Amino acid sequence: MQLYRLRCECGADTSVGKGQAGGEVACHACGRSLRVPMLREFGQLPLAESDSSRADAPRRWTLRQGLIAGGVVIAAVAWGMAFWIVSATRVDYDMDRVRFEISRAPFMKVYAAWKELEVADVERDETVGEYRAKNLGRVGKSSATTLAAIGGIGLVIALVGALFVRERSEGSSGQP
Repeated sequence: MQLYRLRCECGADTSVGKGQAGGEVACHACGRSLRVPMLREFGQLPLAESDSSRADAPRRWTLRQGLIAGGVVIAAVAWGMAFWIVSATRVDYDMDRVRFEISRAPFMKVYAAWKELEVADVERDETVGEYRAKNLGRVGKSSATTLAAIGGIGLVIALVGALFVRERSEGSSGQP
C-alpha cells in the first residue's frame, strides 16, 4: 500500500493511506487532530517512504560500525596470535626445577661437580637445542609484545568509533 506524508502545524509528518481519505488522524508528535484530504487531493501530497521499502533496501555500514567492528576484530586476532605464540614458544626446561633438584642433591656431590668443572677449564658451547630454545623464547616474546600492542591499537580504534564518531541519521536536514 502506498503511503503519503501529511504535515502537521508542529512540523512532524504523519503517514496516511488512501483508505483514510476524508477522515481524521492524530499527529504522532503533538497529538493534534489532522484532516486527511479527499481522495482526489492525494496527488498533491508527497509520498512517504514505507517501512517495507526501507526493510528491503540493503543496509550499509556506517563509519562508526566499521570502526567498532574492525577494531574489535584486530584486537581479537592480534591478542589470540600473541597468546598462541607465547604458549608455543615456551622453553622446555624450568630453571626453578633445576635449582630445586640441585638443592636436593647431596652437598658433596654438587661440590665435586663444580670442582671438576673449575679444573677442566673447558668452555662448553650451547647445544643446538639450547640455542633454539633461547632464540625461540626471545623471538616469541618480542612477537607477542608487538601483537599485544597491535591489539591495543585495535581496541583504541573500536573505542574511538564507539565514543567519538556520531552516526548520521538517514534523510537528516543537516540541523542538529
